[in-house]
Amino acid sequence: MSSVAEPSTREYEDPILDQLAMLLLSQELLAKWAETDPERVGLFNRTYRCVGRLESATGWEIETLLERLGCDTKTKKDFEDLTPNRLARCLDYMYWVEGLLADFDRQLDKCLVLAGASRFYKLAGKDLRAVKRIMSAGDFSPLCYLEIGENAQAWETATRGLDGPVGERARELWRANPLADEDAPHISAGRMEILAAPDASELLGKSVVERMRAHIDGDGRGNGCTRCQAARAGIGSVPVLR
Repeated sequence: MSSVAEPSTREYEDPILDQLAMLLLSQELLAKWAETDPERVGLFNRTYRCVGRLESATGWEIETLLERLGCDTKTKKDFEDLTPNRLARCLDYMYWVEGLLADFDRQLDKCLVLAGASRFYKLAGKDLRAVKRIMSAGDFSPLCYLEIGENAQAWETATRGLDGPVGERARELWRANPLADEDAPHISAGRMEILAAPDASELLGKSVVERMRAHIDGDGRGNGCTRCQAARAGIGSVPVLR
């Protein structure tokens, strides 16, 4: 996935997204908060610019975007709890989300990815280090699924990688599912059919189509995904349903 510049990894206090939302939505509160510690204004400005880019990427108004990111925009809280360390960690999270969105062309995909990322971040206890580790883990990682546009598969796989009750429950459900198959194609049948359509780039996004085809065919030296090659061969001339 594409990446954006992130603050250096440090030990932060827990992020407080709700207080950040208060400042983003109220100029009056922001002015009071800035007076307390002017040095943190620069960090806030970086966060503000990142939120603006996410607004543009998703097409959501700022309040909707903040809610999708996991912020409570309704309940008033003590904004003084938003220390520079906590603000920095909020920014880390938003940079991570922005990086995930960067490789998708369609606005719909960006919205779906952001929603999935927010849910998983919350499930992981807002531990961004654990999130990044899990997203890159495994023979075919959640990030790999995300790159080829398999959004649901990406977050389901990531959830099974969590420690604790949530992860264990997800693994139990997977083991109990009679249709679960570790050797199944990475690309779903429906999206494989769309990939064969003349307007695949319009329907799936040009970048996603390119990564899907690269995943299936490799670089032409026999290193493509044999599972997905077999699935594509089995589709034949099945019409694409719209």
